[in-house]
Amino acid sequence: MRKAMSPAPEHIQLELPEPPSANVYWRKYRNRITRSGQAKGYLARVRAICLSDSILPLKGDVDVELVWYRSRKAGDVDNRIKICLDALKGFCYADDKQVRKVSIERIDGYKPAHLFVQVRQSIPTHHLILRSSGFDSPPA
Repeated sequence: MRKAMSPAPEHIQLELPEPPSANVYWRKYRNRITRSGQAKGYLARVRAICLSDSILPLKGDVDVELVWYRSRKAGDVDNRIKICLDALKGFCYADDKQVRKVSIERIDGYKPAHLFVQVRQSIPTHHLILRSSGFDSPPA
């Protein structure tokens, strides 16, 4: 007897290790650009977490919220975003072209450093903006 598949969730919450900086993510090896050992290790850890939590990818557009709890005041948030989004591809969403909105917050002074991730079904906001400004539809 087969179990009925549960519907895909409306949001996903994960606690992940701190991603490596984009500055150390790619390496040149024998005239080819390849992922560094740190990058491969990070992707493997994220994959293991997603598999152990039985994550199912969300369908349609998604919004991603990241909170980076860093242990020391070093590193730029923009160097972490793409690494995290790439690592979640195939688990939280099928392709990163589904990502409509990304927000990130940095909080200093946490050990061990980690990243809290929340991925939600995207809710279009352009209708809200148009209605609140007195327009019924976008200008032609």
